[in-house]
Amino acid sequence: MVLKIAVDCKCYGRKVNVDDVERFLGMLDDIRVSKAILVTTKGYTKTAHLRVQQESRDIELRILAPERLSEFQHIGSAVPWREPVAAIVSTPEGWIVDNQDSEHMQFTMYPLGHSRDSAMRVGAFIYGKIILKSDEQPTIDALADNHERVVLQCCPTAKFERLPAISLQSRVGQVPTKTIFRVGHIHDGYKGPEYSLYIDHPKGVLLLVLFCPSREEDTYVPLLKWIAEKSLMMDCIDTRPLRTREVAGRISVYWNRAKYVEAYERSETSQPWKKTKEFIEILEPVRSLSHLPSATPERPLVLESCEFLTTIIPTDGAVRQVIPGEGWTVQLWGATQATPKPRILLRIKGMIEAAEFSDPQTLSFFHSTRLLGPPSEWPPVPAID
Repeated sequence: MVLKIAVDCKCYGRKVNVDDVERFLGMLDDIRVSKAILVTTKGYTKTAHLRVQQESRDIELRILAPERLSEFQHIGSAVPWREPVAAIVSTPEGWIVDNQDSEHMQFTMYPLGHSRDSAMRVGAFIYGKIILKSDEQPTIDALADNHERVVLQCCPTAKFERLPAISLQSRVGQVPTKTIFRVGHIHDGYKGPEYSLYIDHPKGVLLLVLFCPSREEDTYVPLLKWIAEKSLMMDCIDTRPLRTREVAGRISVYWNRAKYVEAYERSETSQPWKKTKEFIEILEPVRSLSHLPSATPERPLVLESCEFLTTIIPTDGAVRQVIPGEGWTVQLWGATQATPKPRILLRIKGMIEAAEFSDPQTLSFFHSTRLLGPPSEWPPVPAID
């Protein structure tokens, strides 16, 4: 399945009006795209916004000034996938989606202006994931009941209450999709209630969880319901014998662009994926360091460039270190890694021969969960650089 998103950007001296929206809708009909974003620097009229809300198609109308575009991390939808089930989950207006996954979350959503950490601490925060059914938990009710048991084992005083189910119409046929909607009061350390919404699929469940401050449920629970109403679940089987998972980043201190890669293989679609390779790939073998300051008595040597002769460096992502509020890092080589030492050269101003790292275990790959833009343009990060 291919998801196409049309983007129309307006820089008018006035607000976008209902006629502009109608023309945009007409263009979507012509190009056969049902998901779109209309960005405007001057805002939109009330009637334009109402027209979008009444439209049956999934159109996201955003208001962003040019100087704030860098804050907008992801426009569009989260696309969680746990074979053989996938989903397309739209983002509410004024929120962003963060597709950096973890053990417990495949994606997160939070209001524009927050980071993932700040939203979890003080703001509203939504996370989601797909859970597959099994012989032990073959139904949506069994999955929801098991989650309650797990929480109660850790927090015996937690209390759960089932709320009226959300009515969702199936996208295939006219059979309503089953949902479970509940609220949990976990412990006093929570900033407020936890709302969980389960959406059924023959082979799994899409779980959406909302954390919001106490007494602000009337603001955020309708957003959770809106996300559920817009979500689309489907069968999705990857027929490729090989797939990769790639994460962009850079080399600490020297800023060479790089990426962290996991490679998975399987002989048949009925077989589970097996991770066969894990490595750092250097995308920018030679990185100029001309921006560094000139020589001084305290710093007599000036670096001109950092050059990787080895561009594929095997690694173990399990030993990566999390930098709270920043991201995570993986050491490129060291005593704990049974891999060949990478060859890395430093060219120093005034010296004919380049100097090779004899023990490059001070170098690491860095991936940020906070910074935007090209990794090679990220500023220095404490504890990394």
